[in-house]
Amino acid sequence: MKSFFVGLIFLSATGLAVSQVPNPKAIEAYPDRPVRVVVTTAPGGASDIIIRPLVQKLTESLKQPFFVDNKPGASGMIAMEYVAKAPPDGYTLVFGTIGTFTSNPAVYTKVTYDSLKSYSHVALIGKTYMTLAVSSNLPVKTLKEFVDYAKANPGKLTYGSFGTGSIAHLLGASFSEINGAQTVHVPYKGSLPAITALMAGEIDFIVDTLPSALPFIKQGRIKALGINSPERHEAAPEIPTFAEAGYPQFKTTPWWAIAFPANTPRPIVQKLNLAINEALKSPDLIESYRSKYLIPLGGTPEDLFKLVSGDLATQVEIAKNSNIRIDNTKN
Repeated sequence: MKSFFVGLIFLSATGLAVSQVPNPKAIEAYPDRPVRVVVTTAPGGASDIIIRPLVQKLTESLKQPFFVDNKPGASGMIAMEYVAKAPPDGYTLVFGTIGTFTSNPAVYTKVTYDSLKSYSHVALIGKTYMTLAVSSNLPVKTLKEFVDYAKANPGKLTYGSFGTGSIAHLLGASFSEINGAQTVHVPYKGSLPAITALMAGEIDFIVDTLPSALPFIKQGRIKALGINSPERHEAAPEIPTFAEAGYPQFKTTPWWAIAFPANTPRPIVQKLNLAINEALKSPDLIESYRSKYLIPLGGTPEDLFKLVSGDLATQVEIAKNSNIRIDNTKN
């Protein structure tokens, strides 16, 4: 009798697993119903603004509705876990960031998904750049002057970021650690509060995304000392690159990407990848992204997997060297 029940449980489990995988006809017809695009941030945020034009393009090209489902919370981990546990049938995908794919696993003690194993990576959507900006009151004009000033004032300079464990926090800590400058991190709930604090002189510098910081740089309310683009950015040619200033190692940039749950059939992954790459070539989408200082990219699933793997290793090393660890085991 015991063996009967064990066998019954086995059949039920395998039957469930099989039922989650589309049959060949369903794969060929994909998509034949609406597709849920889970976004890791709240409506109105950068991710939300970036994904909506792309969703519209996919709806038009694949003849089925692609709709946004915002699931913010826990630094994006709620959305990431939701998709990791969804059926691998192609009808649930996540629109994640460098933070949700690489920063979270690097700094949190408890992460319920594996950025490499829990997903079928589809495509990189786009990226932007990070800039280091200082208070207008700080008596420096270049990155070298800034580093010298920070070394001469150990433990006195403070820098803000859009959250503990964020890419901005990690890059700020890395910059300080590599240059031997003792600085103090001050986390804020978003870029705007951090930039507001910088303008008010409450903190000394920030490392933030170009879209967030540039309007205030252009207004002369904060001073940008460097940007981690490979060459000077067309939107701000007056800002020298980190490489020009002698810091070529700061290459990590914020990016956004799409992934399915692991074991999603390869033909479905390839079909969506092709549709995304075509959408990213459309002039109106390119113009929409360029207006937000975002560079549309695309590429293969393998390209995205390689990017996630490389940036994850980098973030883990930065977090370890800078002793950044967030205990969320009691949450």
